[in-house]
Amino acid sequence: MSELIKSGLFGMGDKTKEETILNWTTTNLLDGIKDKTLKDKVALTLEDAANIMVNAVDYTPYCGQFDMMIFPIIRRVICSIHSGEFHYMMISGDYENSKAGLVDLLTADFIVKETVKIYTPTLEFFKNIYSDEVEIDFEAEACAFISKTISQMYLREFRGKNIVKVGDNYITVNTGLGN
Repeated sequence: MSELIKSGLFGMGDKTKEETILNWTTTNLLDGIKDKTLKDKVALTLEDAANIMVNAVDYTPYCGQFDMMIFPIIRRVICSIHSGEFHYMMISGDYENSKAGLVDLLTADFIVKETVKIYTPTLEFFKNIYSDEVEIDFEAEACAFISKTISQMYLREFRGKNIVKVGDNYITVNTGLGN
């Protein structure tokens, strides 16, 4: 288990929102995120992921490098969706409302489960294509690839749906298009 999880500061679920955000600020994983709402979303999603790993009955999928790489992957996925990096995949609805809704509806559970499915084969692939003589951080390359893949998988879930804000919550409405 990574030092982050072992520290006991993360994934314990008994902190206020403000304490959680402050804790994740100390990790530098929130550095460079200027939008407060986005920064809060990233911190809370990171905490949810830590909770998933701390409370997992079977910790096997989270062993090794996974528990150190999942947090940067989560940050990248949320930030790429917020930035509109994959806006071409949105085919219906108001774009700004959809973008905010997509970020709001994104969960740590989705990112962790989907990353578990592709993590090991992706890491092995990058390890095999880069020889020891080449000074490339294959783990960083794998992390970037996984982040893009998870972002695209997530957005595909919303093809043919509008994201609508109702009160303080977002919901999806099927348009009958896509899928």
